[in-house]
Amino acid sequence: MAKRMQYRPPLIEAKKFKLEEIDPAIKKLKRRIDEVRALNPQFISHDDASVETAEKNIRESIREIFGQNSPEFDDYKYYQIWQGPPAGVGSEEAQSYFAKGIPQTIKMLEGLIRWLEEKREELSGSSVAVKPNSNELSLHSAVDSKCRDLFEKGHYVEAVEKSFKVVRDRLRQLTGYETGSEAFGKGKLHIKGASAPNVDEDFNEGVKFLTMAIDKFRNEKSHTSNAKIDDPNHAGEYLQLSSLAMNLLDNAELKQN
Repeated sequence: MAKRMQYRPPLIEAKKFKLEEIDPAIKKLKRRIDEVRALNPQFISHDDASVETAEKNIRESIREIFGQNSPEFDDYKYYQIWQGPPAGVGSEEAQSYFAKGIPQTIKMLEGLIRWLEEKREELSGSSVAVKPNSNELSLHSAVDSKCRDLFEKGHYVEAVEKSFKVVRDRLRQLTGYETGSEAFGKGKLHIKGASAPNVDEDFNEGVKFLTMAIDKFRNEKSHTSNAKIDDPNHAGEYLQLSSLAMNLLDNAELKQN
């Protein structure tokens, strides 16, 4: 006689979130709240198809966000927008319990959002940027002299913006134009140093687009009160981008007509 397999319930296990998963999850739960708020009990019956769809979306969102075996999904896998006895009531009472369930459902979803927001703060705090050693930043002399002190003092936004201005100043000195598009166009700027004559055009296009990217970054940073550069590693990368442009511009010449 075959031995009967013993049933074992699934193991309840909390999901281990990654930082990049938090914001999309919060956005999804906010969409569920909007769906619930749209269920006006004055016009929508408790047994309307839109109510069943909203309930299904809530359950599925919680499963997707927290996981099939999570305690959250275990709590809400049969969730209904309802606050009252589970069954055996008349239509009028059912409508009343449905109406009471709407703010209760919103409160539940907002509670999950607050938990995710706390988790985001926790994960953000566990990934504090480590400031790179200043000596590890190999910078062009012009960028180094204008920007390193600002970087050392933690003024990352100012250091990065200054490095962009250094590049623009150099373009203006060379061609009379301070944007990459005009310097390589009207200014007839040409950079020596391509690995072979047949790729000279590609090489110069690359330098042109590098200077244009720096110009776009400068516009983006300078037209807002919050440039959002609080990571020293990120700031160092911007400085090295400007430094690369300056090193390439050291081999500049103007094309002859």
